[in-house]
Amino acid sequence: MEKISIKCGAPSLADPGIMAVENLFESAVILKSWMKEVRDIELDLTIYSAVRGTLDGGRPHNPHFVAIEYYIDGFNRKGIGFNLAMNGGLNIHSKEKMNLNHIRRVLGHLSKNQKEFGAKNSVTINNNLLLDIIKTEYPQLSTIASCIRRLDPRTASNYEEDFKLFDYVIPLNQHTTFPFLKKHQSDAKKMMVFLDHYCSNPDLYECLNHYANAEQGIATHEAIGEAPVTNDLYHPIPSQLDDKIKGCREGSLISRPLDFKSIIDIGVRSFKIARDAPLTRENLDTLCMAIDPINGRNDPTKYIHNLQNRYNQKY
Repeated sequence: MEKISIKCGAPSLADPGIMAVENLFESAVILKSWMKEVRDIELDLTIYSAVRGTLDGGRPHNPHFVAIEYYIDGFNRKGIGFNLAMNGGLNIHSKEKMNLNHIRRVLGHLSKNQKEFGAKNSVTINNNLLLDIIKTEYPQLSTIASCIRRLDPRTASNYEEDFKLFDYVIPLNQHTTFPFLKKHQSDAKKMMVFLDHYCSNPDLYECLNHYANAEQGIATHEAIGEAPVTNDLYHPIPSQLDDKIKGCREGSLISRPLDFKSIIDIGVRSFKIARDAPLTRENLDTLCMAIDPINGRNDPTKYIHNLQNRYNQKY
């Protein structure tokens, strides 16, 4: 039985309501069961989310700890891992701007639950300060290198270094091509690739500014941290996507079957679904399309139809 790892997005941890969370718990359990029974796939499912507060980019308002811990508990009690994006965005790069008490409270809860329930919890980060804290104080938590590391020269290192430092590494969508990733085939088991991330802007400096502008818009009444670096200081790894792919919203990996099959062939078995596509039927369609090449299935239609018939009342 093939085993794959998939991280599925969930709504922001801003207390979405008890019923919404409970439905999400149930959907995750159904998905794991269906993958095993119908598709002969042992699914290592992890749910991931983020919170707009002092844990994510240094937003000036505090996180809702009760909601966060309830969210994490709900999945962990069912044996499903939880991943929290605490990457610090682009505007947090010093310990003085980080609320370490808030950070340690959440990391401690993830760590405690992992010991108690055996669920595999993890943290996606950009900031090396958080990496040091996790490695030193919470070594049982898995660390994932955010794709943002490729955009920001203040934290960016080469992929080889990140494979040494982190348990998993998420390449930019612009780098998910076979000619590029085959150079890292020896670390294929540590790669985690976005299936449906549409970001494909070939100008990664412009992409950096898109992220930074989005953060400034979320930061309410004051801009936080440093402005984006100037272009003369910028030294990214250039985009590897074909020149025919233009703009920001084209070229997701799931729409490039040759690249995707080649990436599977080199041994990648960890995938990620964007957070704006949580556990819904559309998301399941993407999962089916993604997994089929692994088992030599070319047409997932009948499996999708089977799922929708069997669990029509569950969604």
